[in-house]
Amino acid sequence: MKKISRFLFGNNYEQQIRIKRFLIAAFSYVVFILLILFSVKIGILPYNKTYMIIIFGAIILTQVQQG
Repeated sequence: MKKISRFLFGNNYEQQIRIKRFLIAAFSYVVFILLILFSVKIGILPYNKTYMIIIFGAIILTQVQQG
């Protein structure tokens, strides 16, 4: 198990934290996109504005991940 985690997350501790933070940010971004697409399907959001919301969400999440 330790060898698998070392292979996935790297040896040193800072690299592990960085990769885990990236995985959390990627997962939250996927959930964010799915929520937007689901709300479009229901009819809460207008279709033409969803691309802007996805782009803004990506920008915000990358800023959060870096900080």
